[in-house]
Amino acid sequence: MPLPTARFTLTGVGALLLGGIGLVLVTLNGRAPAFETWMIFSTMFAGTVVHRAQHGQLGRVPALLACGFVVVAGALVGRLHNHGKVLDLTWSAGWKAWSVAYLAAWALFAVGFLLRRRRFPKVLTWLGAISFSVYLLHIPLLRAIEPLLGIPPQPSSTLGRIAWTAVFLGVVVAVSHLMYHLVEMPMQRMGRRVQKAVERRRPADRPAAPAVPATTTEPEPALAGPRSD
Repeated sequence: MPLPTARFTLTGVGALLLGGIGLVLVTLNGRAPAFETWMIFSTMFAGTVVHRAQHGQLGRVPALLACGFVVVAGALVGRLHNHGKVLDLTWSAGWKAWSVAYLAAWALFAVGFLLRRRRFPKVLTWLGAISFSVYLLHIPLLRAIEPLLGIPPQPSSTLGRIAWTAVFLGVVVAVSHLMYHLVEMPMQRMGRRVQKAVERRRPADRPAAPAVPATTTEPEPALAGPRSD
């Protein structure tokens, strides 16, 4: 049918246009360095590659090559670009800190992937559930806590740094837990309701069920009985 095809083509063009605008904005108008933003996107799409390879939609060799390239590029990009004033934007002490943190994140992902069929403690699944809220809130909360607690103590004060970090992590986890239950989960439920409502209003977008050919039932022949005159 031409109508659904045209609609899907228009949707694809719109998605590409919005994605391109988003990439241009985060590259040219973002506060983070461009290489950091691109490596985050590369890592994200590498997860898509792993997902497709896992479900047989992509060969293992191309998937390994793609993920290997992203890992190596992420480790080298810090050596090439994370110097001077850029350190204030990446919040890292140097290119080694960037590269080690990047490789450690990939190692953590790899361990989680290898153990994906095992049961995890509830505390780990809970931390995974609120991880997006932690990601969104840790910098704003850091800015809000610094005037109250002061900047982290110098490295010579080990106990002071441990206490400062413990307080900060406790606040981040508590606020992220609230945000997950009060904001994130209600928005997810609302999104599912909206999606179901759209699907009910646009049944033409669903693939049509194959037509079942009509069958004609022939009458059974009458049994011949004895004829009486």
